[in-house]
Amino acid sequence: MEVFSTMHRPFGLMAELVDNILKRGTRNAELGTQEKETDHSDGEAAGEDAVFAGVPRSEFRVPSSEGPLLLKWCLWEVIEPCREEDRSCSRCPLWGDCAGRAREAEGYFPIDDAIAQKSRASREAWEAEMLCRRPLTESRVFTEFDAARHVAPVGYNAGLPLYRAIDFGYANPFVCLWAQVEDCGVKSDASRERELAGTQEFAGNRELTLAARAARGRQSDPDLSRVRLRVIGEYVARERPVSEHARQMAARDPGPVAATYADPAGWQRSDVTGTGPCQELARLGMRVRTPRAGILEGVELVRRLLKERPGGPGLVIDPSCRWLARAMQEYHWDETADGRRQERPAKDGADHLIDALRYLMTGLWLRRGAVRERRW
Repeated sequence: MEVFSTMHRPFGLMAELVDNILKRGTRNAELGTQEKETDHSDGEAAGEDAVFAGVPRSEFRVPSSEGPLLLKWCLWEVIEPCREEDRSCSRCPLWGDCAGRAREAEGYFPIDDAIAQKSRASREAWEAEMLCRRPLTESRVFTEFDAARHVAPVGYNAGLPLYRAIDFGYANPFVCLWAQVEDCGVKSDASRERELAGTQEFAGNRELTLAARAARGRQSDPDLSRVRLRVIGEYVARERPVSEHARQMAARDPGPVAATYADPAGWQRSDVTGTGPCQELARLGMRVRTPRAGILEGVELVRRLLKERPGGPGLVIDPSCRWLARAMQEYHWDETADGRRQERPAKDGADHLIDALRYLMTGLWLRRGAVRERRW
């Protein structure tokens, strides 16, 4: 069976098929001339290897001798030959992408049609549909996310507060993220303690946690321009009891946890057990905080950390967090049957990792204003 697709989007059936092939391990041949090394020391003729040496080929990847074949090609495999007497490279609109490859082409696609397509398409659409460099990002929620910038090694730093973020699930995955915050642009812990020393709350609880102190700095519209959130670990599992998740999380904690943020729905009690995930974690010694905020509010906070800034991005994900890095690229807006985009992200798998990240960020930095009641 042959499957063809331009793979416009970084999610969907074709992306899943390609990802499954790549996971199996592949042998790569990059686009261009493939030189074959043949040993003719025994004096035999070069044969077929010599005939095909130096022949340009499209990129192909073969997972095994009997597995599926993954082929990738673009405009330059089908472009018609470009003759020097017909066109000048220096004045050609395609030169920046072609770089002279059409001079040796043997295809059929008219050059004039390619120029017309480039003139009326956006740069992103041109690179996705004609050059096949990457999928379109127009349906993605986090279009600013770039794995080259936002994925980098970040280890545990004992000098920074450590937080957990949880999204509950059983048939759907249970997710836990470990993250640290640096360069918050707020007062130091010592100065905050001096300010709080005279308050009744602080006087009654000298063991005030860093998370509680940080909560005082939450705002309805926080400034995250000096914040760097480092996601250092992840845990994703299905169909396990909460007690097993708690054991796994405790074993993976790289240090003392200042606070754990989770889905408010975790307080809902089951009709069968009479308890909920939050109550079960509390019984096992893991107290959770459940910030209440809308999805789009959390999405906006994540977007602020993705912005370009001096000194690097505000969100850095360790390469070991492969599920979160993938979710950042696949999280997309929901669509109706006729293709109209909705004002909410789709819930098709990538949302579980993003939800955990949202709970952490809204819990740390977002505070709703007090509700005022007026009697008539």
